[in-house]
Amino acid sequence: MSGAFKSLLLVERFTLESLSKGEKKFSDLREDLGLSDGILKSILSEMLSKNWISYQRGFYSLNFSNQNFWANELTQKESLNLELKELFSSMVEMCQRQNAGVLKVQKVHLTDDEEKILNAHLANLENFFKGIKEQRRRKPMSNTFTQKEKVVVWAQGVYRDLIRSNLEAV
Repeated sequence: MSGAFKSLLLVERFTLESLSKGEKKFSDLREDLGLSDGILKSILSEMLSKNWISYQRGFYSLNFSNQNFWANELTQKESLNLELKELFSSMVEMCQRQNAGVLKVQKVHLTDDEEKILNAHLANLENFFKGIKEQRRRKPMSNTFTQKEKVVVWAQGVYRDLIRSNLEAV
């Protein structure tokens, strides 16, 4: 099958997200993504060869005639999980190497009431981001760049379950 792929690279997802906002010239993509010319040319060339995007009249755009390939990959649970792992790994590396970003982990015993409070805070955070996304859908911000989007991660898990999951992966 032409255009089929096994996994979507994070930088490919990044580029597809940029193009999902509309067609762009190379210079606009470079500004939106903040990638070097060489990397961006390589990514675009690869995506063109896979027929995920098209290039016409100096503009790159999503290839909607081949949408079933890239759109399916963007929304598959396995692909989304891989993206989360890659983003989280990059975030950990960036925080350790550059003292940039914020990454905090707490291991703590919680009472049932404290766990309810934590869950309420997490639900509030989820609603906060849903509200922002809905607001942006109704009234898009001008002069926003994909490269400047904030990546926020939150989760909770039982320590024992995390260890078991880690051991299963080995």
